[in-house]
Amino acid sequence: MVADPSLLERPELYFNAGRLDRSVALATDDYVRLAASRLAPITASQETPITTN
Repeated sequence: MVADPSLLERPELYFNAGRLDRSVALATDDYVRLAASRLAPITASQETPITTN
């Protein structure tokens, strides 16, 4: 799993729980400990212009 490092700036993460009508809230520290995700920037900042070819 790959997660953007900017997610670590939030105290909690919310994500789909496998159903469209259920969500899970998880403390970010717990997510980091349990998920063992690779951190890589996968989003652009608002200051970065998005270009398409």
